[in-house]
Amino acid sequence: MLTLNLGHKVKMKNDISRWDYLIADSEIAKQKFNTSFDIPKDRVIVSGYPRNEWLKENQDNDALIKAIKVKNNLPLDKKIILYAPTWRDYNYKKVESKKDKHYIMEFPKFLHQIGNDYCIINKAHSMDTQPPWNNGIAQVFTVNNKVETQELLLVSDVIVTDYSSIYFDAIHINKPFYFLFKDLPKFNVSRGLYSDMYKHILK
Repeated sequence: MLTLNLGHKVKMKNDISRWDYLIADSEIAKQKFNTSFDIPKDRVIVSGYPRNEWLKENQDNDALIKAIKVKNNLPLDKKIILYAPTWRDYNYKKVESKKDKHYIMEFPKFLHQIGNDYCIINKAHSMDTQPPWNNGIAQVFTVNNKVETQELLLVSDVIVTDYSSIYFDAIHINKPFYFLFKDLPKFNVSRGLYSDMYKHILK
């Protein structure tokens, strides 16, 4: 578990010690969990994730998709891009003004390129105390951590992420996804990556 934050590493180790079993959705994931969490393979069960089963069951449920959009004040007449960046260890315990936010999508530039037929759901990681701000842009909808991620995946047409595992969820319902790696060297030093997995994806 590569991280510059010793406190986070200790907390994670304590959490793992309380687990009886860990669910993985494939043999590849099982292998990665075994090495990253130092948990014996016989305690990692390969099954389906409840979130992904729910997504597959509801991917064609137009009534539910519309209800989720209405509940979250999302437009019904635009294509939706879910922007879901992951947490940055290098920002841990920094005051907001000192955080490095260069990794965040430049919303005005991006929207200028794709036009008015799209809007963006801005979903920060749960560790972010203050999500990336939309600066009052009408086409950007920032949601808080109380909104279920699987609901946002369901209503979105395209996913934009970086090092988050959310793209694995998107694969289950054939959602197109794109990576935005603006801080790759810095992130790799602070947290580390499964480079073999990204090599396969980025072929």
